[in-house]
Amino acid sequence: MDIAVLLLSMCLFFAVGMPIAFALALSALVGALWIDLPVAAVMQQLSSGVGKVSMLTVPFFVLAGAIMAEGGMARRLVDFAAVVVGFTRIRGGLSQVNILATTIMSGISGSSVADTSAIGPVMIPQAQDAGVKIAIEVVWNNFITKPEQMIQYVDQFDTPTVGTYFDISNMIKFGVPPADWIRALGPRLLKFDFKGYSKSKGWCGIGEGDENWPDVLKALKEVNYQGEFATAEVDGGGAKALKDISQRMDRILGLA
Repeated sequence: MDIAVLLLSMCLFFAVGMPIAFALALSALVGALWIDLPVAAVMQQLSSGVGKVSMLTVPFFVLAGAIMAEGGMARRLVDFAAVVVGFTRIRGGLSQVNILATTIMSGISGSSVADTSAIGPVMIPQAQDAGVKIAIEVVWNNFITKPEQMIQYVDQFDTPTVGTYFDISNMIKFGVPPADWIRALGPRLLKFDFKGYSKSKGWCGIGEGDENWPDVLKALKEVNYQGEFATAEVDGGGAKALKDISQRMDRILGLA
């Protein structure tokens, strides 16, 4: 019963859209209160976890990445990766350069935080020079659940090269309608996906979910979205399945 209370409270916090860290902490507190543990003991245990010396590695990893970026080491790694990828003539080469440079960097630093701090500041100017856009997607990991959070995150990069990749259905469960997301994101919107999600049925076919496509199309027009990128992120299949996806998209766009 004790474990059931802990798991049910955690699932409840997840269901209402609470960030993972807070959901885990509060569910642990609920479980502790259920088995009559003193609140003071719970708070002491929580604070002791944060007070460990090993936590100091996080800011030092960020510092190491910044030093590598400012010192030119990260740029040399990216240039080397660009030469290697250039010989292979891979389509979407800049993405492959990023993967290879990050892989090499991770072997040196041993930290994903340091990799991001070092490679990120180098890759954004590279993308800008190449005319490539970097679109950050909204996904179901509770990292971003509201338009305001995405706007704040993207605007911190302070460059039109970085924008948003809006999955039309991913944010429905968090309560804000897709059209409201589009209106809030405005010129930051670089790409959006066709998909289908219903709160009652779960994932479903395009046009069968809770997306309110007329309002979505109206919002896209209001923000002057040019439709440079619009794809269907759904299960694939043979010619019959692909034709069905195409027909669903045509009906929504008024092309059928």
